[in-house]
Amino acid sequence: MSEANYFIGIYDEDQSYRGCIIENRTAKSYGIPSYIVNISFIAPDVIEQKRIDKRVANLEIY
Repeated sequence: MSEANYFIGIYDEDQSYRGCIIENRTAKSYGIPSYIVNISFIAPDVIEQKRIDKRVANLEIY
């Protein structure tokens, strides 16, 4: 991280990717420009799979 030019991380509303939050803070402490992107913009299939998994876990019929 200390030699990085930029940091690009992801987040979601469930805060499933907390590691990116920690890395973002680390990048800021090194003065590295950082960008956090909502995962739904770059990997909508991951969000849809999480929704399906949640429905199955709750035994919802769709």
